[in-house]
Amino acid sequence: MRTSLKSPGEFLLSDFSKFDRPAKLHVCYQALDKFRSERGHLPRPVTDSDATYLMALVKTVNENLAEPLDLIEPDIVKKLAYGAQGELSPMVAMFGGLVGQELVKACTGKFQPLFQYFYFDSLECLPKEWPLLAEEYAPLGSRYDAQIAVFGRTLQEKISKLNVFLVGAGALGCEFIKNFALMGVSTAGGKVTLT
Repeated sequence: MRTSLKSPGEFLLSDFSKFDRPAKLHVCYQALDKFRSERGHLPRPVTDSDATYLMALVKTVNENLAEPLDLIEPDIVKKLAYGAQGELSPMVAMFGGLVGQELVKACTGKFQPLFQYFYFDSLECLPKEWPLLAEEYAPLGSRYDAQIAVFGRTLQEKISKLNVFLVGAGALGCEFIKNFALMGVSTAGGKVTLT
């Protein structure tokens, strides 16, 4: 494992428009793991001191790679630091399915499991006016605080007031309904209509 962390080889791409991003995220996530080991928590939302310390750890991890990267944009590290305590239920569900699929492949020997590392990058989902004001990320003491830590209160309020029409509760519809519930869709004045 130590060898593959320093020299990871090829990455499985989730977005072919970002060929260089997985290698950068590989370094960033190692630094994030070091941050948690040293500080006992993940970087807090909109905390510049945590983001600065994570950037220092990224530089250290990068220098210790077999082939250090030329550039890891500070913006990527800052976005990772600010959203590290966040959790997005649809992404958790996607990774749960992916891990389950890979376990079945490995146990049955029927198909070739994924090789090495896979980083799912969707930074473009963040609000365009990122970062938002610090108050936007403050927890409310609700079950949606982990989502607020990524997108802010304003978006959470919009999600809770949505009116949604969903056709069918088959394989995909069931997954949509589950994720709507986990995300707080239509929980404060909105309505979900399911046919």
